[in-house]
Amino acid sequence: MSNVKIVIGPPGTGKTTELLNILDKEFEAGVPPDRICFTSFTKKAATEAQDRACERFSFEKADLPWFRTLHSLAFSRLGLRREEVMQGKHYREIGRYLNLVFGTKADIEEGLPTSRFTGDRYTFLDGFARARCITAEQAWDQCAGEADELNWYEFKRFQATLKTFKAERNLVDFTDMMEMDQAPLDVDVVIVDEAQDLSSLQWAYARRILFNAKRIYIAGDDDQAIFQWSGADVKGFQNLNGSRTVLHQSHRVPSAVHKVAERIVNQIKHRTPKTYLPKAGVTGSVEYHASPDDVDLTQPGTWLLLARNTHLLQQYVGMCRAQGVNYSFRGDPAVNSSHIRSIQAWEARRAGKPGTYPEADEYAAPGASKDVIWHEAMTKISLDEREWYISMLRRGEKLSRTPRISIGTIHSVKGGEADNVLLSTDMSARTWHGAQQDPGAEHRVWYVGCTRAKQNLHIIAPTGRMGYEV
Repeated sequence: MSNVKIVIGPPGTGKTTELLNILDKEFEAGVPPDRICFTSFTKKAATEAQDRACERFSFEKADLPWFRTLHSLAFSRLGLRREEVMQGKHYREIGRYLNLVFGTKADIEEGLPTSRFTGDRYTFLDGFARARCITAEQAWDQCAGEADELNWYEFKRFQATLKTFKAERNLVDFTDMMEMDQAPLDVDVVIVDEAQDLSSLQWAYARRILFNAKRIYIAGDDDQAIFQWSGADVKGFQNLNGSRTVLHQSHRVPSAVHKVAERIVNQIKHRTPKTYLPKAGVTGSVEYHASPDDVDLTQPGTWLLLARNTHLLQQYVGMCRAQGVNYSFRGDPAVNSSHIRSIQAWEARRAGKPGTYPEADEYAAPGASKDVIWHEAMTKISLDEREWYISMLRRGEKLSRTPRISIGTIHSVKGGEADNVLLSTDMSARTWHGAQQDPGAEHRVWYVGCTRAKQNLHIIAPTGRMGYEV
């Protein structure tokens, strides 16, 4: 299609910046803000574009009604209210009727939901079938590794009950929204970011709703398509018709890391061939270790401590605490904020600073002397926590400072970067078996993990045969 321009952005080549520059040009050409749609697989990317437009052109967010994820776009266009959308309480009500257990939230980071609750797994299978536009039988076959402990007839009963439940309560889920929204969106410009992660259903929705625009820009990188497990249709991106631009210069990946990444990505059989250069003037390093404990986290710079599966992250927690460094775990600060407030209040009062400090005694032992240092008085904070806090303070780290070390799965940090990346190559049995069936999908995950590094990549050897060879 002559009105479609495809931007292929390898790691760190500035794909998002390129799209934001396109956005700037459209605004400068006089296109009204409500005539542009910027949509993305993640809310983060759509929000970033919206913030950029507001800052540069003094718009209000209300001036940019179509800067949304595809799900949010459908929700807005249908005029739905939150109470009309399926929520956790509704699934738990179905669970009581069918004697199924549902968790409070699904974990989508590691390639398949980590929740072992049967209800959540049936919900995933139903959503996978609809996202890929395939039958329930096909979804069951493709997720056979997950379905070993499940019951086909129970799954079909769940599907039927869910459909009836929604109809009787006038409720919809996010998949329903994209099926219900049919009329094309009347805009002049459409920008689609992270397109490699769109599902078959989302591609159909985008073509129906968005592809009537005068100018269409679609950006992504098939080598970084790591959400196939949830229905992402990477072929939908690879087979797009339009003029193609490949961004050739990475501003992140150093040459040493680039060599490892190229070795990984070239193992993918079905990919769009592309060449990009490593960051100019930066060699970086790649080091291999037998154990994560061999890595010194006190080295300067930011760190990403990554693993393939959630249960493998705990090794990093012990490592950070042993080395006396602060960290965040799956996006949340590890240091308890109420501990910080109480410690600061205790020490301010002990130093004789004027004021009242009601938080000071929150974690103190009954009758504790107000003249002793906080870690002797606050026995309601566990000994392990206090010792970790002390070790950080002795190293000169402030407990209240944003951690420079982040712990997470590879899926959770897509789009992120750090000076140093520590990558554990172990994986769970079901992930390993899935990799034997679809090695290309697994190569993409590790490619994304490696290319988060701006300087140094540390690779931990697998502890058994079920690991990835980097």
